[in-house]
Amino acid sequence: VDIIGTAKKQVNFLERIHPFICGSSFTLEALEYSLFRYIKLWLPLVLTAPVNTVLVPPVDIAWFWHSHRLCPLQYSRACW
Repeated sequence: VDIIGTAKKQVNFLERIHPFICGSSFTLEALEYSLFRYIKLWLPLVLTAPVNTVLVPPVDIAWFWHSHRLCPLQYSRACW
């Protein structure tokens, strides 16, 4: 596994998505709705998807998912 390359890709992802999620057009209500969708829809989907299933989240869900996985202990508690 190329840890350096993977880390650079993750930083690039966050740099590209940050303006969309934290921009002035993204309201607190929209952010809360995205979090609701992440918790109630995305996490159950991830947990029940067959192994080796490729899941591609919507951009707002991808941001939450990425951020959540940066805290592996909390992520594992939420998922298992």
